[in-house]
Amino acid sequence: MYHFTETLSNKSGDVLSGWFAEVVQSGTTTVVPIYADASLTPIVGVSGVANRAKSNTYGEVEFYVSDGNYSVRYYNAAGEYQRTKTDVAMWDISALNDRLVALTTRVAALEAASGGGGGGAYSPSLDLSDSRNSQYLALAF
Repeated sequence: MYHFTETLSNKSGDVLSGWFAEVVQSGTTTVVPIYADASLTPIVGVSGVANRAKSNTYGEVEFYVSDGNYSVRYYNAAGEYQRTKTDVAMWDISALNDRLVALTTRVAALEAASGGGGGGAYSPSLDLSDSRNSQYLALAF
């Protein structure tokens, strides 16, 4: 579960209080459920609108969402669509670490079963500091 936080402001730096954020599957208009907390409390209890988080008086908007790559649509205080931020990666780092550990364990077991020990003709590696490799990380799970 990813905890999204952002401060909404205009180009002059004025905070946008009472605005809404909605999450959709990237490249679609399919709305993704968002929650008020990690216990999956529906956001409607906080914002008054299903699956839309409302910014507070400081322009801060926050919500919880299942891990994934999404787009975020923004609406003004009157509920009118304003803009979309695309390709937003929302992945809980501890969950990614757990998956990476599991993958590393599986690779080690496969190497041991095949008589390999790494360092042979094929020695897989992945530089996680290079953002271009994020697609490979997502495919590995």
